[in-house]
Amino acid sequence: EIFMAKPIGDTPAEMLYGYTPDGEMLDNFPFVKAGGLEGFITIADIDGDGHHELIFGSNLLIGGRGFIHAWKTDGSGELPGFPLRPDGFTFINGANLGDVTGDGMLNLVALSYEQTFSPTDSTVINVYNMGISMETANVLFSTYKGSNTRTGLMPVPGDTDPDPDPDPVFAAIRFVNAAYHTMDQDITVWYNDSLILENAFFGYASDLLSLEVSEPFELTVASGEGDDLQLIYFETLDMEEDDLWLVFFAGDNPAGPAKEGEFPAGFYIYKDFKLQADDPESYDLLFFDAHNQVDFTADYIFYFEHGSEMEMDNFRGEFRGYYTIWNDYFGVTVVGPDGGWIWYNDFFEFEGYEAGDALTFVISEIYNDDYWYNYVDYPTVFLLPKTAGPFIYPGYAINNTEEQKMQDLGLTLYPNPATSHFTLSFEPNTAGSLKVELFDVTGRSVKSNEYVVEQGGLQNRELSVDGLSGLFFVRCTFNDQVFTRKIVVR
Repeated sequence: EIFMAKPIGDTPAEMLYGYTPDGEMLDNFPFVKAGGLEGFITIADIDGDGHHELIFGSNLLIGGRGFIHAWKTDGSGELPGFPLRPDGFTFINGANLGDVTGDGMLNLVALSYEQTFSPTDSTVINVYNMGISMETANVLFSTYKGSNTRTGLMPVPGDTDPDPDPDPVFAAIRFVNAAYHTMDQDITVWYNDSLILENAFFGYASDLLSLEVSEPFELTVASGEGDDLQLIYFETLDMEEDDLWLVFFAGDNPAGPAKEGEFPAGFYIYKDFKLQADDPESYDLLFFDAHNQVDFTADYIFYFEHGSEMEMDNFRGEFRGYYTIWNDYFGVTVVGPDGGWIWYNDFFEFEGYEAGDALTFVISEIYNDDYWYNYVDYPTVFLLPKTAGPFIYPGYAINNTEEQKMQDLGLTLYPNPATSHFTLSFEPNTAGSLKVELFDVTGRSVKSNEYVVEQGGLQNRELSVDGLSGLFFVRCTFNDQVFTRKIVVR
């Protein structure tokens, strides 16, 4: 049906017409009443009887109050309780239909106003509760021009979107800072001119960020603080469809040597990475290489729990496929040059993940003895957190045929999570000195204690965490051995 109206005066006359699609006048039309209509008509079933009503204002003002009418679309008359009488003119205005209060119930919103042409004239927003659900109301035309797009084009079920401009396309992009040389700096990222990521230190992964990719855009990446910001890499990415992107910051610029004034780093971009496992009862393990400054010239072989292996040589900046497991334990063994040493990476739980997830691992190396991570310069497998935060670090041990670099002291922390304190339990082979340091996720030292260990055997030491809250790293230095564990304080 087609409905239209015209303005009239205060004498009753034809003012609202209804036609069939063929242009024939509908039964019981036109409406005859005083006061015509120059505003818009909204349409909904506001009494829940399965038939729609025409809701509209009036250019008539009586006693300082306007009119909001609700007439049946079959022309049989006005609903009981109507017209509504808001204070002031409803001239040109109409009734907007929607759920204002968020309770799922239909509200009618009408604007009315005084018109004395003085600075004290007021405008009123009137909101009425219709006492019927939005679903039952079956709103067809909710506002001016029938749609909140204000285009005047009302889509018909089954038709394509009449808007000639396509909807913007968004891609989910996640940033991962695996660039060792930014260990003591923060990574900052701009999307065009908008800051989208800051304080992303080494060993940090962002959330999935939804960025519009309908048009080419620029990613500008910098590291440093204040006036020392330096450009790491610059790229324009043009995407034509929805995608998932993983961006690894790494130690070498994949575009070649750094230009003058640029930081010598770049990023690797992987497209269409997985978020879900193929089997809802399993985990899919994805492996990416983002190792940094060390040039691994020998073959480094990775042995996975189920016997698979892959070589490290020419591994940089690549996605290495995925493996499927059906439990929450995963181990990697790395064999070094000529089998001279073996590096174990063990994950006994996947924090924040559950069966049916795809887990993203990054292969990197850490070799700065002065920083709080304090791992040695061997390739290491890290698990990215499911949401923004630091990498999930594995349990580890090294056996070296030439030199025993590290022993596993059986180091455990309990309770974990902790509240006011936690106990550190370990079993050294000899006497010595123990230094226990607590670092927050930014690498800032928040607590440090030193203890004398007079003999070997099982030892327990207690550390207070009163006043602290969050995720922390515990670094234990026993003689010349260093061990790191995580603890949550609530």
